[in-house]
Amino acid sequence: GNSTEDCDPGKPPCSPTPVSNIVAAREGSQATLECTASQFSGLASPITFDWYKSGTKVVNSSSSSSLLGNGKYKGILPFSAVQKADAGSYTCRAYGHHGTSSQSSPITLQVTYAPYDVTIQILSGVFVKESRLTLECSTKAIPSPQYLWQKSGDQNFRGTKSQYKFLSLDYTDDGTYTCTATNSVGSTKSNGFRIVVDGPPRKCLRPSLSSTVGESIFVAAPNCPMN
Repeated sequence: GNSTEDCDPGKPPCSPTPVSNIVAAREGSQATLECTASQFSGLASPITFDWYKSGTKVVNSSSSSSLLGNGKYKGILPFSAVQKADAGSYTCRAYGHHGTSSQSSPITLQVTYAPYDVTIQILSGVFVKESRLTLECSTKAIPSPQYLWQKSGDQNFRGTKSQYKFLSLDYTDDGTYTCTATNSVGSTKSNGFRIVVDGPPRKCLRPSLSSTVGESIFVAAPNCPMN
């Protein structure tokens, strides 16, 4: 039962329970995981807690606990400035009389952060008039971002997906393109990606090149086979 009087003095603490099953925190901010456990209220020794991440004990996580009353205690795992690597699944283990223990259900720590490493890459296609070309905006971010494609000097150009597809390139597609990734934490813009459309004789682009530093103009490789 839920009453501490139902907790057997010779058994582990009753039901260590997360205060919240999911804790979300912005990278660099403070975060606290909490769980409570109860034992027979007549016992003088307090409940203590250890914390585990994916089954491995968290270093320096052993803590005494605060008495909430009537044999119920609370243990905490504090983070002064939470990092990406802190994200994961945690459990608390409560130790009671005679060192007996029991473990809580998982607590998920979610670490959110603004997009970074926003880059534009060529997914497929060639820089040739009337050819198809697909660009992809890639980034790392939690939660998942929204995308905005823009073209320098063209207020009417817009794209709102992670990929932008040119179905038939024209010389009017020449220009510098950027992608901005935005989530609830922040917004980051890619470097400029330059497109220069080639006409006959047909040329194609070397694959796997991407614009990650500044503005790059891609050199066409002649005599490529037709796709």
